[in-house]
Amino acid sequence: MKGALESNPPRAEIVSSSDNEVVIKGHVCAMGLKGAGKEICEAIMAVDQETITEMVGKPLDMRIVKSLATGDDHCIIKFTLKEK
Repeated sequence: MKGALESNPPRAEIVSSSDNEVVIKGHVCAMGLKGAGKEICEAIMAVDQETITEMVGKPLDMRIVKSLATGDDHCIIKFTLKEK
């Protein structure tokens, strides 16, 4: 993800972050899923969720708020630590 945040122009940006949640806004779909539909977006993002969970070392919930795959003009993804 670091490359996406540092590209010019950025492909993604962190909208907000806290100890429990990170919200990411994506301007470009790295997988080329623009207009491909909700189901494929959710499947691909589930892989990202597992990767980020492994990096963080704690279980995460993920919510796709907006998606290029469903016709939105950008993506909004929320990753939140699961409550115990």
